[in-house]
Amino acid sequence: MPVTITKNPQSGTTQYSFGTVGSFEVPSIDPIEKTALPVTMFGSAADHFGKLTEQMAEVTSDSNLSELGRQRKLEPLQKQVVLSVANLESTLELEERHWNQREAELNATPKIDPGNVVAAIEAREARDWFRGLSAQEQAKVLQQMNDEPQGNETLILAFLRSPVPTLDIHAKFAREVWQRTRAEANPSEAHAIGVGRANLEWARRGAMHLAGIAKRTIGWGNEQIARTLLTTENPAFHTAHRALNVPGGVMENMKRVIAQEAGKR
Repeated sequence: MPVTITKNPQSGTTQYSFGTVGSFEVPSIDPIEKTALPVTMFGSAADHFGKLTEQMAEVTSDSNLSELGRQRKLEPLQKQVVLSVANLESTLELEERHWNQREAELNATPKIDPGNVVAAIEAREARDWFRGLSAQEQAKVLQQMNDEPQGNETLILAFLRSPVPTLDIHAKFAREVWQRTRAEANPSEAHAIGVGRANLEWARRGAMHLAGIAKRTIGWGNEQIARTLLTTENPAFHTAHRALNVPGGVMENMKRVIAQEAGKR
C-alpha cells in the first residue's frame, strides 16, 4: 500500500503509514529542510517501500498462483526492499562522512611545523607548567581559559597537541573551548554543520523504523538478507547489514559460503 503521511500539529510528529504492514512516527521537520539530501532520500525510500508492499500484497492474494509461483514472484520484490534499505543506509553513511569531514576541518588544530622546534618545546613547557599547579590553581586556569579563550590560546593548543594520557581530561576541556571559539569565528559553517547533522539524525531515525518494518514484511532470515547484500555489485551495500539488524558474524559466514560456491563452479 502506498505510504500515507499524516502530520499531527499537536504532538509535533509526522506518521508514516503503510496500511496493514505497519506505521511509525518521527518528529515533524521544518519545511525548509525538506530538500536536504538525507530527508529527500528517506522520503524516496519510504515511497518506494510503500509501492513494493502494494505489489507484494497483490502477489500474495493472487489465488491463481501456486505456492511456488507466489514465492518466485515475491522474491524479486523482497530483494528490492532489501536493496532499497541498503541504498538509503549507504547514502546516509556518505552524508555522515561529509559532515564529519567538514567538522574536522572547522575544528582542526593548527599543526606545528616539524622544523619549528621552539614551538614544540613551548607547548611542552606550557603543559609542564600546568601540571605543576595545585588543583585549586588548575581550576582557576581552566576557568580563565573558558572565559577568555583568545588570551589563553597557547595553553589551549598545548593541551590539544599533548600526547600525554594523564592530561586527557584537560585536553577534552580544551577541545570543547576550542570548538566553541572556532564556531564563534565561523558562524555560517558551524550553523551549516549543525543543520546538516540534524537532518541526518532525523533521516536516520526514520530509516531505523523503516528498516524494521521492511525486515518484518519480507519475512527473510539474516542469511538470505546477507546473501542479497553481498551479491550486489555495489560494495557500499556490503556494509549495510547493520541497518537491517544482521549480525556481522552472519555476513562473514555468508562471505565464506559464497566464496566456496564460486570455487566449485
